[in-house]
Parts: sequence; structure tokens; C-alpha cells
Amino acid sequence: MEGLEQWKDQLEQLKSQLEPWKNQLEKCLHEAIEYLNQIPPVQLYAAIAVLLISTLLLLSIRLFKRAKSNTVILTGLSGSGKTVLFYQV
Repeated sequence: MEGLEQWKDQLEQLKSQLEPWKNQLEKCLHEAIEYLNQIPPVQLYAAIAVLLISTLLLLSIRLFKRAKSNTVILTGLSGSGKTVLFYQV
């Protein structure tokens, strides 16, 4: 039971330390909401549409992009060191 009480005390200390952060975050969130309310809805919709379209475009390019090949062809005259290069790779 003693460990449980210590754990509860530490939790209360952590809560008291996080309280200023919580207040600051609430203040910033309130300011952000006020700022967003000042922006015309059409402008917000356009920004969200551009963001979604560009994200989908980048994801589709990444999905359908061909994988780079990992094949190397060593060519050359006989005795030029192809086998030595192959063993070093």
C-alpha cells in the first residue's frame, strides 16, 4: 500500500506541474479558433482542398512509382577485372 500512495503522490505532483501547460494550451487553442472564425469559409475550404489533393497526388506518385532496380551488369574485356569487382561488391 505504501508504493500505491507514493505513486498517487507523484501523480498529483505531475498534475500540478502540467496545469500551467494545460492553461497555456487552452489559451492558444482559443486564439486559434478566433483566428479561424475571421477567415472566410470559402478560403478555408479551398485551402483544405489544396492540401488534400496535393497529399493524395504525392501518395499516389509514391505508390505507383517504379522501384529502382538493384541489378548491376559488369561488362568488359577478358582479364579486365570483372570478377575482382564482383567479389568486392
